[in-house]
This record gives sequence, C-alpha cells and structure tokens, in this order.
Amino acid sequence: MAAPGSIGMVNLCSLETGYTPTLGYYIKGIITFVYNSAYQFRDNESLRLYYPSPQQVEDNVPAAQRPRFNIVPPDSTATGADILKADSWVKPYEKIPINQLLSPTTSEKKTKYITPELYTVTFTLPNLTPNTDYEIRAVLRLFKKPSHTSPKYIYYGPSGKDAHLRMRTWSQDENIIRPMFCVAKYTYVSITGETVGGLDITWEDFTDCIKLPSYNVNSNDVNEDWDDANYTTHRIVARKKIEGKFEMIFPSIERQKYFFYLLDKSRELNGDGIAYVDLKVHVNNMLDYDLSKDYDPRELPCINYIGKFFIKIDNNAWVQPIYGHYDKYSPLSITITET
Repeated sequence: MAAPGSIGMVNLCSLETGYTPTLGYYIKGIITFVYNSAYQFRDNESLRLYYPSPQQVEDNVPAAQRPRFNIVPPDSTATGADILKADSWVKPYEKIPINQLLSPTTSEKKTKYITPELYTVTFTLPNLTPNTDYEIRAVLRLFKKPSHTSPKYIYYGPSGKDAHLRMRTWSQDENIIRPMFCVAKYTYVSITGETVGGLDITWEDFTDCIKLPSYNVNSNDVNEDWDDANYTTHRIVARKKIEGKFEMIFPSIERQKYFFYLLDKSRELNGDGIAYVDLKVHVNNMLDYDLSKDYDPRELPCINYIGKFFIKIDNNAWVQPIYGHYDKYSPLSITITET
C-alpha cells in the first residue's frame, strides 16, 4: 500500500515457470499496485511488463526496444501485439466511510475511511523458449492530464535502478520443484563494459537448511475491528500479510556465513532501507492463483511469494552445542513478517 502522501507503488511479488500443451513454456506472475486517484491510470498504457534477455540488459538496449506487454484487465477491449490480457484483475476494497457505519451524525470533516487494499493482477507469458533466462520487471506509469502523452510518474517493481527478477523457463524434461525459502542474490549489471548499471535479482535456495516439520509460514488477515451500540464486533479485512516461523540447521559454518552475508547484502541493496530483506517464501495456506478449469484444485501447488520482510533470528547454531554432543547444534529460530 502506498505510504501517505505518495503517488503510487508497484510490486512484482511472485514468479513461477512451467509447461502445458496449451501455453507452452510459460512464466506466470502476480503484480500488486496502488495509485493516487488524482492521477490517471490508462487501461492500455499504465501497467507494463518487461521481459528482456540478460544480454539485452547488459547491452543497455533502450527500454522501448526491449520485449514488453501492456497488461490490461481480462474484459478490456484493447487489442494489439503489445497487449497482454491479465488472467485476473482484482480491484482494491471500496472506500467505506466509518462514520456511516458508526454514527450518521458524525461531522464529515472527521470522517475516517477503511483504506483500500492493493490492486492484484495475475498474468501469464506464454510460448517462451525453454531453458532460457528472462529479466522480469513491472512498471506503473501514471499520467497527470488526458492530453499528456508521457507519464508524470513512473514506478518500478522491483524497485531500484534498472533492477530485474531473473527467471529461467523449464528445460524440456523438468518437473515441478518449488523451493520453500530463498534469499535474494544481487548481481550488478555491467553496461558497455565500463559503468555499473542496474541489479539482477536471483534467488539462493536454503530449503535444504529448513528443519522439518517446523516450517510455519502463512497468509494472515490484517483486520479493522469496531463495536456498534449493541457491542457486536464488526470486522473488515484491510489486507493480507505473510508471516511465520521456522528453524534452520546448516550443514557447515560456511553455509551459515553465506546466509548471513546474503541477508546483509539484501538490507543494503533492496532499495527501501536496512530494516528490510527480499525473500521468496513458500506460503502454506495460499494455493496457486491459476484456478483454470484445466486444473484440479486438489492438485494446485501452494504459491511462492516474493516480497520485502522483517526478519528476526534467535540462537546461534555454531556456539550452542548440545551438552555432551559437540557434533550437534541448536537450530536458528527464524521469524519473518511481511512489511
């Protein structure tokens, strides 16, 4: 959700790849965004998805020449080679004046509102080349006036100068393997071999370090509660938030040090400050967003969610050996909370 006084934000919060006879080798994703209604969101110009090859990024190919789509709602009448209709397009919650719920006589100047949830858009890039890297980036473009041909404000997901999420399509004999817990790994992109350009984001998988069955990461409701004159509690779900706990045991001190190193680099390079880290986590209670008739809901996998998190670490696996067993160590206790 955009901070008070801001104009907009966009987040590319999930990417998955796979294959079906209909779609071919594909990349599916989820984009969330929100914007100030004082600015224009244009159906076929405001939400863009870029998916160049790593070489195009490294060669500093201009954005206008990189592969891209303008994403539009499924019911949009927009057409063209650059138009990609979303799989789903969920609008935010409607603004509800709390004074209408509590007391009709409350002054309008003191009205408080339930703030909107984010727009949530799912998309599919079909018929891609197998075993190939793509650099994925979402862009939100907002216009000030109908007569303007250029956007007034542009926002990027992931944030940062020319940052991308790298996703490799399946090879022809690959099966579904979804990691449980990944930390962002940043790579500087060298532009023309001289200057440092943007950042590529890939994911270092630490699933092998998770102590099962401790993994407990879920999507939980963030609620707005209020009591009426009859002391009946009413609840509005303002948003959902990913949070959870689990334990990690590392096979070596070097692996643990690398984990801490990636967390430190994420705090430094995530674009929003040292309080946050970029993570990709398996969410136990969120099924994959594609509920197409081609799929049996009982066979849908759980989603892997990309976002910024607060992370808390307790214990130290390499200074607390179990008494009498110096080849065994206490696990790290990890707590994560989405921002």
